[in-house]
Amino acid sequence: MIKKLFSIWLFCIALIGNAYSQQWQSFGINLSHPPRCFYTDTTTNNNALYIGGEFTNVNNILTNHILKWDGLNFQPIGNNLGIYSGVAQIWSITKFDGSIYMATGNPWLSKWDGSQWDTLGLFNTGIVSLYTYNNELCAGGPFIEVDGISANSIAKWDGSQWHSLNFPYSSRWVLSMVDYKGELYIGGNIEDSTGNIVCCARYDGTNWNWLGNGLRGFYAGVTDMVVYKGELYVAGSFSKTDYAGNPGNYIAKWDGSNWSDVGGGVMGISGYNGQINDLQIYHDELYAIGVFSFAGGVPAQFIAKWNGERWCGLGTDFGNSSVTCLGVFQDILYVGGSFLTINGDSINNLAKWTGGSYVDTCSTPSGIQEFSNSLNELNVYPNPFSNYTILKSSKPLQNATLSIYDVLGKEVKRLQNLNGTEIIINREDINSGMYFYDLIDSKGLIGRGKMIVE
Repeated sequence: MIKKLFSIWLFCIALIGNAYSQQWQSFGINLSHPPRCFYTDTTTNNNALYIGGEFTNVNNILTNHILKWDGLNFQPIGNNLGIYSGVAQIWSITKFDGSIYMATGNPWLSKWDGSQWDTLGLFNTGIVSLYTYNNELCAGGPFIEVDGISANSIAKWDGSQWHSLNFPYSSRWVLSMVDYKGELYIGGNIEDSTGNIVCCARYDGTNWNWLGNGLRGFYAGVTDMVVYKGELYVAGSFSKTDYAGNPGNYIAKWDGSNWSDVGGGVMGISGYNGQINDLQIYHDELYAIGVFSFAGGVPAQFIAKWNGERWCGLGTDFGNSSVTCLGVFQDILYVGGSFLTINGDSINNLAKWTGGSYVDTCSTPSGIQEFSNSLNELNVYPNPFSNYTILKSSKPLQNATLSIYDVLGKEVKRLQNLNGTEIIINREDINSGMYFYDLIDSKGLIGRGKMIVE
């Protein structure tokens, strides 16, 4: 009898484990490189999910950075390679006037009318975002001109010609656009007249205005915006740590007049990095993906959901690989990134959510506690740096360890047995980009911070 009960117990555990691992499923598509964006087209006779990114083939079939998925099968789009000369990836996809348009980072838009490829516009530099607003096609990027017309960072196509929206400020990137309360909102890396990064602006058809005091900081930026339950949710790389006046950590909401926090926002493994890459509404909940490890103070590796009151983790393990995009098609949530496994299962770059039996971890409305650097005063200079930098401590170190993490939370460098008040950090094999560090001794965490390698 005992042996029989034990066997039943093992069987139940196996079922639970299998259900857990099957929260996400592959759908038979193997990409050569990660995807970057989804676009769902639900128009008559064309119910399809478009997937764009860096990949050049799917299941060893040439696809030119984009494919069409009908829920059962995928289909490469066209065979004209000429317009893809020099294209590295597709940044954004939308539909306008019956055709699919793609921002490829190049100084023109790629257009697919269902039977052949074409191009639209000649910009002085690349386009990275697309959005249809008031029956016109809006394009965003770091450009200042299109088809000989002055158009700073954003322009609109009415079906026959391009028009400037007279954006008066400097923009490195316009990465997201959305219609909120009848006005066009844009987000990205946007500077005001004094050179401060403000990230967001709105257009009433005549004038541009900032959203309150904006979202500021040296690292601040907006990657996505979504209207959820009557409010505008804005996500990206801004945080209270970077600028104390920001309303939240990597995500905030705007009600048309004021900013407010979103349950404490999200945080990364080192207490700083928590950038959100994409937002998506699914089953009346707002899903966020990025490089964070906590949402509302609870564990949530790279993905979390918000119901308007609290954050919940999904118990998903992407194996420390990046997660870049979310989409919904035929009432299924899709995720894309550079991952090769999910919860230990072999799943390559694309997956769909099946739910299954899992236990989520949810926050309370109180949000997360702020991370403090009061244990020690640390200073890194120069920062940014090219060849080396120096970390200076206000107190002498004794056998301390310095760990440096990339934006995905992966440790890229470790220095041990550190003493004194200064640490020289040589660049060596560290690539250009943003990094985060933890300084720890035998008593625990001494301090943490950010550094940029040029």
